[in-house]
Amino acid sequence: MRIDRKFTLAKAERAELLIQGKILKQGIPISCRVRAYNRSTGQLLNETTSKSNGNYILLGVRNGSNYIIALDPKKEYNIVAQDNVK
Repeated sequence: MRIDRKFTLAKAERAELLIQGKILKQGIPISCRVRAYNRSTGQLLNETTSKSNGNYILLGVRNGSNYIIALDPKKEYNIVAQDNVK
């Protein structure tokens, strides 16, 4: 498996946890913006764009909780969030 490492680190020294997931829109994988935040501070940790197959990889914080949001590129749906990602 090839992993695309083209992602942006907002605060590299705070990013310690690998977070992987898949974005689906009505059961179909999509490419969209995905962001990881520190749940305690609200600080943006990392962002990327999911692949056309919906897969993404982000870095988060290990000593705390993260939340992940995905933004619908067509603006047909509200933000999708996953809370307490550890």
